Amino acid sequence: MSAYFGQDGFYTSCVEHWELWKRKQRQNHFKRLGLSVGEKVMFYGPLSITWPQHVSIGRECTLNEGVHLGGRGGITIGDHCRISARVFIESGYLETKGVREDGFPKRKHAHAEIRLGDHVWIGAGAMILAGVTIGDGAMIAAGAVVTKDVPAGSFAKGVPAKYTPAAADSESNSEVSS
Repeated sequence: MSAYFGQDGFYTSCVEHWELWKRKQRQNHFKRLGLSVGEKVMFYGPLSITWPQHVSIGRECTLNEGVHLGGRGGITIGDHCRISARVFIESGYLETKGVREDGFPKRKHAHAEIRLGDHVWIGAGAMILAGVTIGDGAMIAAGAVVTKDVPAGSFAKGVPAKYTPAAADSESNSEVSS
């Protein structure tokens, strides 16, 4: 396991012996870096975490290879969540306000907390962006880009993601609301 501490936080990557680490050793390693990790959390393959002191992972969660957790604004993952390969969860973003003297937009770094409820499933390659709350039992389709809140028990898919409420039939989609 190698680690790089840079200006933007912490990045962890896999070396050839990643699979030899025991579950407890991984949890203890992340805890030493400030990451809050619940019991029986499984990390499969390499992942990246920035600002681990702002990231909390609940009990019995699974994070697969290539997952990115950008914790600048805070990320809270509930219990029993499943996060598939190459999922991108980023709480930081660029805020654009006004125009500079040279005609380019004024930009500054900003952040907003991301919250995942209990029993959330996120498909491969999905993106969860700053300020989003995903309710208990919600499912996010592979490749979806979630920019707004998803209610509990809903299924969200598409770019940008739209959700089907748990009680609705499969043909009606609602815009994801904030």
